[in-house]
Amino acid sequence: MTAMTSHADSEVTVVAPLDALAASGRTVLGLHLAAIGPDHFTGLAECLLAARPEVRDLRQAKALVTSALKGEHGKLLPGASPVALAEGHVVGSLQVVARPDSEPQVIELFVHPQWRRRGVASAMLASAASRLSLARFVTITMAVPQDESALCARLGFEERRPGDADLEQSSS
Repeated sequence: MTAMTSHADSEVTVVAPLDALAASGRTVLGLHLAAIGPDHFTGLAECLLAARPEVRDLRQAKALVTSALKGEHGKLLPGASPVALAEGHVVGSLQVVARPDSEPQVIELFVHPQWRRRGVASAMLASAASRLSLARFVTITMAVPQDESALCARLGFEERRPGDADLEQSSS
């Protein structure tokens, strides 16, 4: 959905208030959320491969996960980057990075196809939002393909148009 596997020419940036995201989460039966870590590496790669048709093979999936864990897209915030686990298997991941002079950004959000439409993404977003709120952040952003902006709206995000960030900063 985001930076690791993006199509920059047809993307939009969406933004959401953390308090609303934190309040929207619910418990998903059989799901446990944990902070992302190196011990999830293989499971993350396998889940990414299953979740993303554009990821060709496990080697490419491992390379994408490695780049995120190394911070190549920004400083990964492990406490705000939950991994969804079911019976010890990775079934989803949300990866959030810190960017200088900007709000935190989701660089990756994926859910295994067998776990979609159960609230896994919402649960991960709520968990991340709660952690980020404690750190005094107010909003979170994410770059998504235009055709996924409706899904993001259901999750609480709104499209950020060019100049919106400038307006926010000038009103502070």
